[in-house]
Amino acid sequence: MARRFKAQDDDEVQPELDIAPLIDVAFLLLIYFLVTSQLKRQEIDLNLGIPSNQTSDAPTPPLPPLVLEIQEDGTIVANPGKNPEILDKIESGREVPLLEERLAFFKAGAEASNDKPTIILNPKDEASGQRFVDVLNAIAGFEIDQIALAGFAEGD
Repeated sequence: MARRFKAQDDDEVQPELDIAPLIDVAFLLLIYFLVTSQLKRQEIDLNLGIPSNQTSDAPTPPLPPLVLEIQEDGTIVANPGKNPEILDKIESGREVPLLEERLAFFKAGAEASNDKPTIILNPKDEASGQRFVDVLNAIAGFEIDQIALAGFAEGD
């Protein structure tokens, strides 16, 4: 027994799916959800001030000078007084690494504020001359040329 196949008529129209209205509906739903949604407080950007490269019109206050004291035992102290910062002791030899670190930080701060770094040196009377020269060499290594000497009485 032979099977008979029915020939398709060329007149029959194949069904097509028009997706343009579906895309329109999808975009309308997307817009609806975007407009009606609310951001949680933790998702909102933080109100942070970002520094800029532009300079403000307000003048920056002058950088106070760095006071260095050379004590009798060869200890170098930055900003003696209320909050002294002990930098180097004589046990470290002629090297002054903590002083050099502090001078680099001070010079960077002065350059950032467009100011010239100024150092006030206060050697005690019993401090060794070699320690004084070591401190001067460290200062000269950073090309700081504004140095004032303090602690000398008139008539000395």
